[in-house]
Amino acid sequence: MARPTTNKPSYDYKTHCLNREYIDIIEKLGNGLKVGPITLRLVDIARGRFREEINARLLFESGGTASHIAALKIFCGRGLIYKPWIEIFNINNRIVLENGSVIGFFDSPLEDALLDAITGKIGPGESIFIEYYNDEETLNQLERGVPPQVTRMGLKLLRRGFTWFKVWYYPEGFQEGGQKLQAQKPFNTTAMVRQLAALTEEINLFLNSKKRLSKDAYIIKSLLYSREALRIIDKLRRKASIQQ
Repeated sequence: MARPTTNKPSYDYKTHCLNREYIDIIEKLGNGLKVGPITLRLVDIARGRFREEINARLLFESGGTASHIAALKIFCGRGLIYKPWIEIFNINNRIVLENGSVIGFFDSPLEDALLDAITGKIGPGESIFIEYYNDEETLNQLERGVPPQVTRMGLKLLRRGFTWFKVWYYPEGFQEGGQKLQAQKPFNTTAMVRQLAALTEEINLFLNSKKRLSKDAYIIKSLLYSREALRIIDKLRRKASIQQ
């Protein structure tokens, strides 16, 4: 059972967050995102380290139970220099239902619904950071040297239009939480074409490496993900060529 929470923000975030898209995310999740019989709800909305940063918790509600799923940090941006970003961390991958059964968050409809609600509002040049240390598949794939875009989590973000990836193995000297995967949407069509070429090169190097002969289950999955990733990249490349 989650600790007592409140949907009433402890400060007026709309005064300091000038990003309408990010306010929409907060309001949509604050009102409750239905995923079948389950509701994901943003609570404990409060000011972060500076006025444009918002901290909140995401709860899983089902029947009479409410459980912590994740913490969110939302930076609304500052002027033209500091781009907005969203971080999802402290993710609970063991959610206990009212009947005592247990479900996971990663690779579930809950994860997909949350990513859809957030990533659709993230604009050009903006990033999402997702903590992956308790995402068993993504963690093991990255530890084996798999390109981030063909890990379990990375492929989900590539499907949603992110074309630049960075793995934060040791974020800010351990001062910024656990390991994170950062994904960024392209600033413009020129950046997209350049980034897609880099992603393709990394995937081809992976497919042509000795790892292609591996019997490791995590590597095998990423080899399969690579085929889909290349199809997505080709589709994005063709779309970019039309826009140029």
